[in-house]
Amino acid sequence: MSTLSQRMRFFANFGLFFTLLSGTLAVLFLMYIGTFTRYWADDFCFAVTLETAPNIFVAVWNSYSVWSNRYTNILLAGLLTMFGRGSILYAPALMIGLMVAASFLAIEQANQLFKSHLSRLTSAVLAVLLVFFTILQAPNRFQAVYWLAGLVTYFAPLIFWAVMAFLAFRGIQIQVTLPENRWVLAALAFLAFLAGGLSETTLTFQLTAFGLAILAAWFFWRGPQRRSALWIFGIALAFSLLALLVVFFAPGNAVRLSAMPKTTLSLDLFLLSFRFTWDFIANSLQDLALPSLVSFLLAFFLALIGGTRQPARFTAHFWLGIGSILLVTYLLIASMIAPSVYVYGRFGYPEARALFPARFVLTLALMLAGLSFGHFGRSFPLLWRTSTQSLAIICVIFLAVYPLRFIPKEYPALLQAQRYAQDWDKRNAYLLEQENQSVVLDGIESPGGLAELKSDSTFWINRCVADFYHIHSIAVFP
Repeated sequence: MSTLSQRMRFFANFGLFFTLLSGTLAVLFLMYIGTFTRYWADDFCFAVTLETAPNIFVAVWNSYSVWSNRYTNILLAGLLTMFGRGSILYAPALMIGLMVAASFLAIEQANQLFKSHLSRLTSAVLAVLLVFFTILQAPNRFQAVYWLAGLVTYFAPLIFWAVMAFLAFRGIQIQVTLPENRWVLAALAFLAFLAGGLSETTLTFQLTAFGLAILAAWFFWRGPQRRSALWIFGIALAFSLLALLVVFFAPGNAVRLSAMPKTTLSLDLFLLSFRFTWDFIANSLQDLALPSLVSFLLAFFLALIGGTRQPARFTAHFWLGIGSILLVTYLLIASMIAPSVYVYGRFGYPEARALFPARFVLTLALMLAGLSFGHFGRSFPLLWRTSTQSLAIICVIFLAVYPLRFIPKEYPALLQAQRYAQDWDKRNAYLLEQENQSVVLDGIESPGGLAELKSDSTFWINRCVADFYHIHSIAVFP
């Protein structure tokens, strides 16, 4: 039987729609929490840099030349707040929405290139679930998603990667070496360079990912597809290396490195990166066993019921694919942990927010593994029987309840975000009336473990807040 019966296809689509609805409602809830985002810590410095420069490009240069080598952060922060300070309220929701859209484009294009025979509805469901499970399992959700500085540093790369994946898959499919299709190369080069300026953590990921992609294209593709793939990944790697040079030679590096311990490359540091990678993966699967299992099983059953035809059976290719997923996932996560280890040595286990991209890679790997097992399972006639398909649909609907359970469980997080926003709004209204004054006031609790104002008016956050409100100085009572 090559296709599902019309009646069974109706029930399969019902299961897919229910899962899409469940995941969408959970993602919308996460987006709504984002509307209570306010300026905290580095956000004030970003705003001052942007508002005191004649244009956004001068602001980027000012930041790059005196403080940060992350030349795209300030650019992206400026774009997200280009309609005024109040637009920060909508930045997380906008970025989450863009991530869902970019993930859908990448998944759908991969579906076409690799002939996975998944329906477009299935691609949409997978995109929503990928974003939901990534945010759900974020090591520090506030700092990675609801804090502007973290949003543009550790969340934004995911969007760039998804769009670059879409362009790469599209370019391979349409033969990018043809003159009329070379726009893909230009777009990839531009995005690779921009994404490289977001964080050293994600830049090393890019370099590793494109390097591995070149090796994969050379060994596993033939003919025009290999030629197109080598051009695509070669250009992306070249402009990622250009970004590395820009990051490495940033004048502001001297200021930042002066406060960091001096380390040198060694075999011990290299091995430590892999040790920390193992710790991260093991701890993630242990501490987040349920959402990890649900994401894997949902992908597995979605592959079973979301296919449009029965695929051919390739046992050797299947096990090679599973092994590749495991190895590549490990290497990619290690590449993101390596910069922190290089700077801080044995104390260099990354901060929680810096592990957010690694969490995305691990979540993607679990779902890819589930899809692979489901795709392989669809090659067996037994799994195309009506009774088996009915059971798979029931399992999908049962598992799809999980995102719905997330909403009431995380409702206290919404109330907490509202309280933080109310406290911030009260202080904001007061400080707006204190222009050109010196202010000492009670401190407020900052969310997500972020640094806040101190009793020392010369503390860097105090100085940025004072400039933000155009007051002489600000401090809080000890």
